[in-house]
Amino acid sequence: MHSYYMHVEYSQFDHRYTRYCNNDWELSGKERISRMDCMEKRGFRCCDIKYHKMERLLEICLLLLLFENEGYGYGLIEQLSDYGFTGEDLNIGSLYRTLRKLEDQDLVSSVWKEANQGPKRRVYTITDRGKEELHNWLPVLKERKARIEQVIATYEKITSV
Repeated sequence: MHSYYMHVEYSQFDHRYTRYCNNDWELSGKERISRMDCMEKRGFRCCDIKYHKMERLLEICLLLLLFENEGYGYGLIEQLSDYGFTGEDLNIGSLYRTLRKLEDQDLVSSVWKEANQGPKRRVYTITDRGKEELHNWLPVLKERKARIEQVIATYEKITSV
């Protein structure tokens, strides 16, 4: 039996709070509805990639790119397309927020540098702590990859896809 926390916004009261949910059920007003039904009412679908958080993967990809070479905002966005990030799920604002977060955690550092053309650019580099963080993620990624491959293999075996 798994329990989890779900963030729910109640705009009519203009409050945000976390509601504790047990199993796949939660109370909505006086009715008891499934978590999936509740999510669908909020516009989420279980297989909607926009629902699934890609923030952690973005952080890991940025650390990897900066491990290879220093980089700046727009250059990093172009390189992130190699990892499947597109304009739909990544914009320059979210990229800079993520870079600031990594910088606050001392995983990357930045300096302003003169560009060949145009204004100065903020150039990011990975720190030693960032390299260690990236190194620590490798076994986690391998394990998750193995689990996902097992799910896919089992599904394909059952459905003969």
